[in-house]
Amino acid sequence: MVSFKKEGEQAFLLSEDDVVLAKCIFSDSPAEIVEMTMFSDCKRELLVTLIRAVLNHFDLKGEKLVTVRAGIDRELLCECGFSCEKGESLYSVDLSGYFTETCCKKGKSDSV
Repeated sequence: MVSFKKEGEQAFLLSEDDVVLAKCIFSDSPAEIVEMTMFSDCKRELLVTLIRAVLNHFDLKGEKLVTVRAGIDRELLCECGFSCEKGESLYSVDLSGYFTETCCKKGKSDSV
């Protein structure tokens, strides 16, 4: 996993054998995952790891609520603990205890 920051964009890149598989762009203010792009076929578990790496970044900064607008696979978001706000295309996850309780399972049973 590689992180980079350039003007207006922070991202983590997921790569394997020097091939970039996916990129997750995020914003620190507010704590939000902005976009996720896959460049080649990639195992779902790796995409979950990529999102959790971004969530860990926010957790280490002391953020408690992370949001995602529509555009990322809802099943993938659910697997990472996000839930959908009623009537909106906004998903959120509360990071309180996210990495200390049964790792990353909060919200998995919530419907999206």
